[in-house]
Amino acid sequence: MNRYAILVDAGYLYSASAAALTGDTHHPRSKVRVDYDHVAPFFQDYVASVLPGRELLRVLWFDGADNPGDSQQHLALGYRDNITVRLGAISKHGNQKGVDTLIVTDLVELAQNRAVADIFLVSGDDDLRVGVMIAKKYGVRIHLVGIEAPDKNVSNSLRQEVDTTRMLSTDHLAKLVSVKSSSAEILVGQIEDLSSSDTTNSLSPAAESGLTPTLADSAEIEGAVGLFCHHLTQDERSEIANLSSGLPSLIDSALLKGVARRIGRKLEADEKRKARSLVRAIITKPNS
Repeated sequence: MNRYAILVDAGYLYSASAAALTGDTHHPRSKVRVDYDHVAPFFQDYVASVLPGRELLRVLWFDGADNPGDSQQHLALGYRDNITVRLGAISKHGNQKGVDTLIVTDLVELAQNRAVADIFLVSGDDDLRVGVMIAKKYGVRIHLVGIEAPDKNVSNSLRQEVDTTRMLSTDHLAKLVSVKSSSAEILVGQIEDLSSSDTTNSLSPAAESGLTPTLADSAEIEGAVGLFCHHLTQDERSEIANLSSGLPSLIDSALLKGVARRIGRKLEADEKRKARSLVRAIITKPNS
């Protein structure tokens, strides 16, 4: 028998791919895109490159969902040939629940039923180690597929338990996964462009003199914040509005970076507070 199965921990694929492709370990999942049409062909081509002559049984895609029976994203993926979707739940904190149990169950059952000779496991979670141990007792070989820099996103004990460990490079990964910049990140560049085009005052008077912020700086901060808010997407506005205070970390970082570039110096603590407060005031204002 030369059949194999591929078990994909979607939460791992999304987060580790975003980190590998952008260098940002906190990139929101909503900005990560997987090409569903190429999920099965992508992994088939990958296996053919490392273990030629094998036959695919199926790709098993494990993920969490708020409403497992009504997830358009997962329904769309599940209709693709050679893909089976297994869904756990999502906790109120946004963490997957029950997904590890689903993966372990399929690992063990595939091995017990001798349905495959090899299992390719796309994950880095230590909670899967026991499932790997049991599956190996039935003679199945387990191949761990990590994402670039596996020492940072793959459990050491899991790596030691599997039969082989391989790594998807960013070049290979980019054929399946793409990461969209948020409008907040794009806006940093736009604000920087405004600053560089302002040849008469590339640095504010306060930046040049080292003195405390001036009224001119204050006006520039307000202008930069207004521009920032104007370019936020509806989803980003909703993220802000849903918080009782403060801003989501990615938006907050982009805001402070963009405003600082606009006025040509680092923001003082009170200026950071002012910029954040202005964003919240604009976004939470009726009909903003």
